[in-house]
Amino acid sequence: MSPAPAGRASVPSCYPGRVQHAEDAAPFVREIAHTADVGFVVEAPSRASCFERAVLALAGVIADTTTVVPRDRRELRVAAGEAEGQLHALLHEVLLLAQLHAFLVCAAEVSEAPGGAIDAVVAGERYDPARHHLHGEVKAVTWHQLRVEPAGDGWRARVILDV
Repeated sequence: MSPAPAGRASVPSCYPGRVQHAEDAAPFVREIAHTADVGFVVEAPSRASCFERAVLALAGVIADTTTVVPRDRRELRVAAGEAEGQLHALLHEVLLLAQLHAFLVCAAEVSEAPGGAIDAVVAGERYDPARHHLHGEVKAVTWHQLRVEPAGDGWRARVILDV
């Protein structure tokens, strides 16, 4: 694993050199206007990194990720047929971590696994009201206009969240 940049805690990695942190993904996330919901579009050079950026975009809608420290990690595996199903399942798992376990995410690694599954490792910590600012409740990851598609030399994902 490569050393962490100054001021950033090291994240245990099962995919060395590929971990994305929330602040690294921010330039590649664009919020989209949508009535009564929140949406975002992410772009990345690969499908796996597109999924990583989508996870981090969701994390940023849930809370201010600048104060979240990668103290702990969670391993996730989702299996769904097509890319949209995989992304929906992955984002749903990340949302459940926040809703059920008060676990805020600030870093993510995604890789494709055999049999059409997606493996992810997310890093972060439990919500601490003294240090963390929540942006509001995200009720669900919707299927509305959900897309994962090739875009130029990379990939693009569009996600709408029910808030």
